[in-house]
Amino acid sequence: MATNRITGLGSSGLDIETLVKNLMKTESAQKDKLIQKKQKTEWTRTAFREINTSILALRTQAVNMKLSSSYKVFSATASDTAVLSATAGTVAQEGTYKITVDQLATSTQRKSTDTISKDLQSTADITDFDFHGKSFSLTFNGIQKTISWSDSEGVYANIDELQAGLQSKVDNVFGSNNVEVAKSGNQIILKPKDSTFKPNLLVTSGTTNDALSQLKMTSGQSYQISLDTKLQDLALKTGALTFNSDKLDFTINGTNFQIDKTKTIRDLMNTVNASTGADVTLSYDSALDKFIMKRDSAGEGASLAVSDNNGTDFLSKIGIADAGALTEGQNAIVDFTGPNGITMTNLEMSTNNFTLQGVNFNLLKADAGVEKTVTVTKNVDAIYNNIKSFVDKYNETLSAITTKYYEERDNDYQPLTDDQRESMTEDQITTWEKKAKSGILRSDMILGGIVNDLRNTMSNPVTGLSGSLDRLSAIGITSGDYSENGKLYINEAKLKQAISENLEEVTNIFTAAPADLQSSNLSGTIDVEGKDFQITLNGQQRTISLSGSYDLSSDAGKTSFVSELQSKINTAFGSGQIVASYSNNKLTIASNKGYTMTLNSGTTNDALSTLGFNNNDTYDSSKKGIVSKLYDRLIVGGSKLTTKAGASTSYYDTSNLGLELVRIATSITKMNTKLSDLEDRYYARFTAMETALSKLNSQSSWLSQQLGTSK
Repeated sequence: MATNRITGLGSSGLDIETLVKNLMKTESAQKDKLIQKKQKTEWTRTAFREINTSILALRTQAVNMKLSSSYKVFSATASDTAVLSATAGTVAQEGTYKITVDQLATSTQRKSTDTISKDLQSTADITDFDFHGKSFSLTFNGIQKTISWSDSEGVYANIDELQAGLQSKVDNVFGSNNVEVAKSGNQIILKPKDSTFKPNLLVTSGTTNDALSQLKMTSGQSYQISLDTKLQDLALKTGALTFNSDKLDFTINGTNFQIDKTKTIRDLMNTVNASTGADVTLSYDSALDKFIMKRDSAGEGASLAVSDNNGTDFLSKIGIADAGALTEGQNAIVDFTGPNGITMTNLEMSTNNFTLQGVNFNLLKADAGVEKTVTVTKNVDAIYNNIKSFVDKYNETLSAITTKYYEERDNDYQPLTDDQRESMTEDQITTWEKKAKSGILRSDMILGGIVNDLRNTMSNPVTGLSGSLDRLSAIGITSGDYSENGKLYINEAKLKQAISENLEEVTNIFTAAPADLQSSNLSGTIDVEGKDFQITLNGQQRTISLSGSYDLSSDAGKTSFVSELQSKINTAFGSGQIVASYSNNKLTIASNKGYTMTLNSGTTNDALSTLGFNNNDTYDSSKKGIVSKLYDRLIVGGSKLTTKAGASTSYYDTSNLGLELVRIATSITKMNTKLSDLEDRYYARFTAMETALSKLNSQSSWLSQQLGTSK
């Protein structure tokens, strides 16, 4: 409700606005505390989320370290790198692989049966044979030279003399075996002398008195085609292309192409090469002056069928469609012996890149009858670096958590109010808020629990391993002084020795995984009416009472059976703790978060035997490898942090702190309303006072006037 306000000095002589402002400061103190609480809660939520981000990064690293590819890293060394190269996969064996490359795999291809470019020739008969004082530039195989005549030479009687004179000029600058000057009637032809090697020839205008016009050639005229020439302008040795409705129409391996005549040769090649259906690569070999079309799939039987359609003739004009253009592909042929003694002779492969016994071979050249070797050894450095990267990420995450957990708190620094901010510089605000945020997570119970879980996981042994190595310290990974809060250090020499001599045991320390609890074969009808059994999970024991009869020979029966069992387990332990599933006639009960779990007989009518389990069947989490245990603990810790502070990606934050912020915001809104009403009341009272004083002053003035008049 709007209130008429008197501000400034009134009849009373009081500064009402200042008085009200001062009165409201006292009343606003509670609101300031709420705003400070809101800010502190937001800082706390952000700090928790930053910790959770670090935990997620370590969890991702742990996932990678669960994979055998982090430990099964091998180097493969070929005895003759000109013949083959090799890389070893995770299932490779250490030792020597023997291979003889008798034949390489080749792709079916089509190659132009003849060169396709027109000779570099005069466009009309030469009529003027006087070239004295003139010049032009000739480029051969990328090298440009000037062909020139002095003022005292260059007058020829006919085309024969011009041919001989020009040949002499060209030989002087390029040598006698590179460019041939020929003639056709009264026209000059320039072409490479070597018929098997076709470097480009290009003529450009001379720098002074141009000779090209007399040779009836144009500047930029070349011997080779340009891939950027439009199809409609393409001039081949076999003639211009024929179009149908301004398009080329042809088919390759059943895939039809229709290319507009305004497109370039390069456009056409890109379109063909991008087609997965055609499965070919079309290229132009400038050295041969021929088009080559290769099947992308190598080996025998990979045909290459082409045809021009609807009266167009691109494939024919470039010599690809000719019968003699086709060369069939062939398979690679090798003899192979693995380190396990298994031998294969005359082994045919449709590709030069294949995998045998965990090693990928890439054949480069045939060397029939000559045995080559590939030696596979552990890549100790790569395995070491994988483990080191994991330890470094662990230390980084642990440091992020312990820094916040032990960070000193100074209660003299609280979030700034708006009035405080107005009186400070930006640098002062930054410094103040840094101190106010310090220690915001000090001694937090969730962080403390996560730190303890991480330390215990990395220091405790892995039980059930068959070898002598069962903990990180046994392979050279130990924690430092207690003051370093569990930071790990690596003895490089000791770890590398363990990797080199006992890789399997090192791998088991990190990745060992006890099997989930699985029943014996279940089939037919299973009757669990009135039966029960007990599950002990992480020290907590619950009785699971069952009911019903289920036909496991039907999908509906299997689904109903697992659904009831899962529902009863969820009621006992909460969802997500234990997962039941049925597959291949066996029931599996898994500890979803990695806690130790034991199955025990029921208290009345035992269900275990009916379910295919034995009393005291146990899933022992202590038999899990380090990274598996760590992953489980990070899942639990991260879940607690998410419950506490939510995720930055959440559309609506229902975490504890998120809901707390909603409550604080609601309180601030109510407080704003309360303060606004109070301020209105203050102004109303002062306004009433001023009004009364004004009336009193008026009456006093009137009375004085009256008394004065009576005199």
